[in-house]
Amino acid sequence: MAPALPMIALATTVIGTGVSVAGSIMQGKREAEAAKAQAKLSSFQADAEIKRGDREEDVMRIEAARLVGQQRAAYAAAGVRLTGSPLLVMAQTIQDSEKDITMLQEETDARALSFRMQSRIFEDTATQAKTSSYFRAGSTILTGIGSGISTWKEMKHG
Repeated sequence: MAPALPMIALATTVIGTGVSVAGSIMQGKREAEAAKAQAKLSSFQADAEIKRGDREEDVMRIEAARLVGQQRAAYAAAGVRLTGSPLLVMAQTIQDSEKDITMLQEETDARALSFRMQSRIFEDTATQAKTSSYFRAGSTILTGIGSGISTWKEMKHG
């Protein structure tokens, strides 16, 4: 019965190594899938941010046009000609609105860029998770081979 123990130990080493290798690769695969899902979500958030900014820009333009229209109507109702100061007031209203829209666009672009950068980081994380799982698996194989050789030597000389 004693001679069977080294053979059992060798078989256990081989099986344990195989299970550990498979576990390492599966773990890396799961981590990569999770990171890819996060990358997709970040990319979706970037696209949604751009769309939100576009909608907000449209609303701001409509409000600016409405305000200039109200100014024009108020001047006309008061009998004021649209030259000089009244025209400058309306031009300033448009200019202020365009500054606000430009700031909105810059903020929107910055937020979208942040989401896109997150997406790239998650994509890199996915690649690294897969790669590191292969290295862990390779290390486990080498350790298992070393352990198996030691057990085999003990069987031969024991």
